Amino acid sequence: MATAPGADESDIWQHEPDEVVEGKYRLVRPLGRGGMAEVWLAAHVHLKTELAVKFLSVTLTGDPERSRTILERFRFEAQISARLSARTRHIVAVYDAGVHDDIPYLVMEYVKGRTLFAEVTEKGPIDPLRFADLLEQIADALTVAHELGIVHRDLKPSNVMIFEDPDGAPAVKVADFGIAKATRGNLGLDRPQETDAHIMLGSPNYMSPEQLTSPLEVDAHSDIWALGVLAYEVLTDWPPFQGDTIAEIIIAINTREIEPATNVRRSLPRGLDGWFARALAKEPARRFASVGEMARAYRAALSTSPPAPARRPVAALAAVVVASVSTVAAASFIASRLLDAPRPAHAAARRVSPGVRHALQELASRPPSQLPSAAAAGPAAASAAAPPAAAQGSAAPPAPAAASAAASAQPRSTAPRPAGDRAAPRATATTAPRTPPPPALPRRKEIDKSEIL
Repeated sequence: MATAPGADESDIWQHEPDEVVEGKYRLVRPLGRGGMAEVWLAAHVHLKTELAVKFLSVTLTGDPERSRTILERFRFEAQISARLSARTRHIVAVYDAGVHDDIPYLVMEYVKGRTLFAEVTEKGPIDPLRFADLLEQIADALTVAHELGIVHRDLKPSNVMIFEDPDGAPAVKVADFGIAKATRGNLGLDRPQETDAHIMLGSPNYMSPEQLTSPLEVDAHSDIWALGVLAYEVLTDWPPFQGDTIAEIIIAINTREIEPATNVRRSLPRGLDGWFARALAKEPARRFASVGEMARAYRAALSTSPPAPARRPVAALAAVVVASVSTVAAASFIASRLLDAPRPAHAAARRVSPGVRHALQELASRPPSQLPSAAAAGPAAASAAAPPAAAQGSAAPPAPAAASAAASAQPRSTAPRPAGDRAAPRATATTAPRTPPPPALPRRKEIDKSEIL
């Protein structure tokens, strides 16, 4: 067990540098970890190549059913990643799997890059034309998965690796099929038993409405939703759905319309607002039919629309007033609906996990003054709703706490965004003069999927 001098528990690793796994893989240094596993850079003893070794880091004792499920999912991740990566270069390949000192492991392709989350955290929002290339590659990876009946279920910036290909062009690989769902039974793989319906799998900020309420019924449309959330976040540096708790995020996803992306980042083409509206439609049938169509529509939106003009202050203020009233009403309504609505015959598929149920009950019992406000709707809404003194340079509301290792790997840049790009705070009836753009918005960190199991 590796420990840095003076380290706390978070700096303790299961393995040691120079440890040799199964006589073939010499561990070099840790690369990162999440709620279920830790990953090490390794060198093949005989071939002298660099690889990544992923070890399960959870204790497989106490609950036999949970241990069996974890092992089945880990084995399925290895098999499906190996199958998919043979069909596309945009999925991280898995080469080997086994057990070392009673700990299951996978041997994976080592990608010399970093996550999309780390890229945006350090450099700020991605250029929309550059993202078109990345989006097409992500869509290629997901198309291969969807054609085989595989739904990723945990697509987010920290599960997309970005690097330079041999020609120096940006390239991506989709990683972590650890909670993927097989919608077909004829894959010839060790398909894991599906998790109980009352347990939601995924990262809350990126989960579709149906993934939150009907986890056994998700299909490729949930990946389309998650890709829409990812795109909004990396293009604006602002998550489309926010909340200080998981329950508030669930309320936002189920009830709140997104802030138009061009209100958050004024240099974005206006056509992207319609693109996001379709990608993040509450009803799955209203979204794009496939990730391929989604990528093509994004490219078309870039080529047919100029940057959006500044939004009129009066219209912005009116939108905030409506959002404030509707959010208070909707918060109580959706919490009550999720908790108490009559169940159909397939009611098991619409239960929520005990932890989320408790959070929703707490949210539903709050007085109106303590329910989520318009500030959670987006940066433009928060700026418009703020009093004049707070509108000038004040930071956005604090973001949810971090739990994912990938989220904490890179510090948030404090450099201000270029003037004229980030949408300025909206003027109110008493603040006619335009105010300068606010400083960089504090970026919320991702909530790891392990928090809601």
